[in-house]
Amino acid sequence: MKKVIFTLIVTGLLLSLTACPEAPKNPIASGYLDTYNLNLRDTGPAGGLIFYINPNADTDGWKYMEAAPGDQSTSMRWHNGSFMTTGAMATVIGTGKDNTAAIVLKQGDGSYAAKLCDDLTIAGYSDWFLPSEDELNEIYENLKLKGVGGFVDYNYWSSSEKNTFHACKKQFGHGVITGYNKGLKFYVRAVRSF
Repeated sequence: MKKVIFTLIVTGLLLSLTACPEAPKNPIASGYLDTYNLNLRDTGPAGGLIFYINPNADTDGWKYMEAAPGDQSTSMRWHNGSFMTTGAMATVIGTGKDNTAAIVLKQGDGSYAAKLCDDLTIAGYSDWFLPSEDELNEIYENLKLKGVGGFVDYNYWSSSEKNTFHACKKQFGHGVITGYNKGLKFYVRAVRSF
């Protein structure tokens, strides 16, 4: 009798475990956690504007990119006082976060563009980073050229490094992106992905 009861209990437990729905492997792709239905230039959860919607959200794990509601600086250097290579050479969309982490890891504490973004908290969100070259271009195309976001006709730093002495900046007056001296002071606008 004890053996029958034990078998029934174990069988019941196994059935209850297998009957539970499995959490989705990718919450973005399944819609499980995607509570947002945003379009370009909509206001994001941190109060900034959506400038990019990721067509690869199911594999990348994030769907939107949001630019901060305002500039973090109007006069900030890319480097932390000395020229060095940080390894932050990626330019494509989705690489700004890793670039920023590489820059901060290499340069440490101080006052420079990537660190300013990395330390930023807005509306309770602290996952900001300095955009990559292509991310910065999306900001220019989808926000600046549409007359939203309060961007000025001046240079904005990206997190994309060219070499020891130069990093990419975009001129928001005419849209040209070039490598420039890391010691020069330009505007900074942080972004986040979610």
